[in-house]
Amino acid sequence: MNKITLEKDTNYIVSGLERSGTSMIMQILNTGGIPTGFDDARPYDENNPKGYYELEGGKIINRLINKTFPFEKYKGQFIKITCYGLKFLPKARYKIIYSERNIEEILDSMEKMMGKKTKKEKTQKKHLSN
Repeated sequence: MNKITLEKDTNYIVSGLERSGTSMIMQILNTGGIPTGFDDARPYDENNPKGYYELEGGKIINRLINKTFPFEKYKGQFIKITCYGLKFLPKARYKIIYSERNIEEILDSMEKMMGKKTKKEKTQKKHLSN
């Protein structure tokens, strides 16, 4: 498959709340031949079995706050920055894909990731026990 070339003077970002589908979007872009920047600092697990597709284990917000994130290295390719990190972006040219997901689904996914029973699971268990 041919790689797609993106504008070299533009920063491309996939963003959204945590658990909103940003890893899935990054995976789709990467599989489709669109340049993406990610590393293996955070390995795949049962919560994201195909990987997180992020840089530095998703801990780049501190580097954004400190203005030490090397944007020049990633121009012309998509990188993942959670929505909180967007407010720390330096002045530049950006194109952003923003992922939205129902907030209840996000919260359920976060609870599941932390090992807690989700509202849906609690409701199902309650109905089964009646």
